Amino acid sequence: MLRKNSGKYVRNSILIAAAFTAGTMLASGARAASISDGNRSLTINPADPTQPFISQWIVDGVDQYGGSPAGSENISLAAGAGTSPINAFSVTSSSFADGIASLNYQGNGFTVGVKEILTGGNAGSGASGINETITINNTGTVATALQGTPSPDSLADQPLTFQLSDLINLNVNGTPNNDTLTLSPGTGTNTADQTDPSGAHVNVTFTPTPDSLNTINPSTSTLGGLGPVTGDAAFLAQYSITLDAGDSAIISINENLTGGVTPPAPAIPLPNSASASLATLTGLGLIAFAKRAKKAAR
Repeated sequence: MLRKNSGKYVRNSILIAAAFTAGTMLASGARAASISDGNRSLTINPADPTQPFISQWIVDGVDQYGGSPAGSENISLAAGAGTSPINAFSVTSSSFADGIASLNYQGNGFTVGVKEILTGGNAGSGASGINETITINNTGTVATALQGTPSPDSLADQPLTFQLSDLINLNVNGTPNNDTLTLSPGTGTNTADQTDPSGAHVNVTFTPTPDSLNTINPSTSTLGGLGPVTGDAAFLAQYSITLDAGDSAIISINENLTGGVTPPAPAIPLPNSASASLATLTGLGLIAFAKRAKKAAR
């Protein structure tokens, strides 16, 4: 059950989202984890709030968040006061196997489950997909007095309101600052399309429709409209969810890449001895050619 909340949470979400940058250093005791499926891999930072939640999506050797500045996907959640990245909450269980990552987090009176399923085509196809499911549970229970009526002194049966934000900053085909991003028109905006000049294309769909979906400038955290936006493009989806005790809400995000480009194989330099031999043979060939030309001219 989803209910809209009239509270304004855009500013806090943007500030939290803008604080994340891709990097290689991990907090003490935290480490990145990866799942893979054929030619695809996904790198997740499950318990390090100084890092993006997802920092790499590699397809046929190309990171769809790669380049400089690097992109990422960041999920943040507020339950009451303050907004926190999802990987700042306590991890109660996790698994990474067979292209599936499952993570469970514990908050104050609630739990959050995140599942990432990595899919795609054969090696060299330039195709991949991420099915992301976020499940929020209000773990409160209805307290009862001896007469069997709800206890007026207990807050355990009170609803909780959550503000969830998902900031996706793709660098399609691993080349930043040259994508074109367009969000679906209309009041029920739930789809983003981002295309690289190479023809690589990522389509992202949110279910249910977010309360708001906007383009956002990753450098300035300035919200835009529906686009199109060209350059270092990103987008921010936001939900306001109110759950009664014992209730849960599920948000599904599907990201699909098509037309990805496989990087060319690097040239293999000849060993020094082979290079020298080739140069010698080339020189001898030129000398022989010059002698034949001289005899023909006589």
